[in-house]
Amino acid sequence: MPDAEVATRLLTGPARPSPSALFRFIEGQALVKIGAQVARLASRSRAASAAARVAALPAATEAGAAAGAGGAAASAATSVGTAALAAAAVTAATRTTRTVSRGLTDVRVLASYLASRAREQDVVLEKPLLRALTLAAYTDPRRHVDFRLAGPRGASSVASRWTRDTVTTPSEARRRDDAAAWIAAIDRLDLVSLVAQWERS
Repeated sequence: MPDAEVATRLLTGPARPSPSALFRFIEGQALVKIGAQVARLASRSRAASAAARVAALPAATEAGAAAGAGGAAASAATSVGTAALAAAAVTAATRTTRTVSRGLTDVRVLASYLASRAREQDVVLEKPLLRALTLAAYTDPRRHVDFRLAGPRGASSVASRWTRDTVTTPSEARRRDDAAAWIAAIDRLDLVSLVAQWERS
């Protein structure tokens, strides 16, 4: 059964846990359904937009240089600038992809851990409630649970977090702190009370 120790190892270990380890742990599959929606939103994030703008710059630079070409020096400078901008675009796109991949793994692990906690307490979590509780812990472990995170607001909140993580990649120490905060937030949940509130809402 998934426990806090295993969840922490998956959250703080390699960026891509082995498929077998992940498969044995993950059981909160209801949350996986938001993956495509979150990925679409992430693609519209500031980081992704910046990468797209950077990727478009080389062509614009070349066109400007061609219009005002005055010599070999200008041509050489343009080539160097184009190569640098292209490299920056690739780096930005790679970082975004890596952030989204790691983020989806984090969310799946946390959903599974929450599902196991609910089962231990003989509490049945509806799929939307599982999403809301997991995303509340993931996006801001200090906040009170917001049931609206069960819908598009949840995907938007995740995309915002991924934008920040893309711009400033979390250090290993930060990853460990985040994992501890996520697990602690889930452990603090009064699931019986939350289910009752969910049913009344």
